[in-house]
Amino acid sequence: MQFLEKLKPLGLFILRAALGATFIFHGYPKLSDPARALKAFPALGFPSYFAYISGVIEVFGGGLLIAGLFTRGAALLLAIEMGLVLGAQSCRRSESTLSVDTKPNCFSVQWLLRSLPLARA
Repeated sequence: MQFLEKLKPLGLFILRAALGATFIFHGYPKLSDPARALKAFPALGFPSYFAYISGVIEVFGGGLLIAGLFTRGAALLLAIEMGLVLGAQSCRRSESTLSVDTKPNCFSVQWLLRSLPLARA
């Protein structure tokens, strides 16, 4: 067990780097092609300007997570944003006749929710 305790910082870095890279991967297109994002956000139930806010939070928050700077603040902002998105998705899901498993965009959400207990352990 002593050996595993020495690997704990490495495991946390890998987790931070993976989450940061994921947020950057999803946030960068919102900033690089804002016209597309500005059209997509109203369909999700958000105002169009939220595309800019979301893109900035995801890119810079992901970068801060990777760098290990202000990780708690960045993680809090990213968690609030993801909470809003999950809330909007659950509202859209309840209005639809399709189940969660048949929607193409719910795959990421399902794996995110399934990975939370692993991050806690």
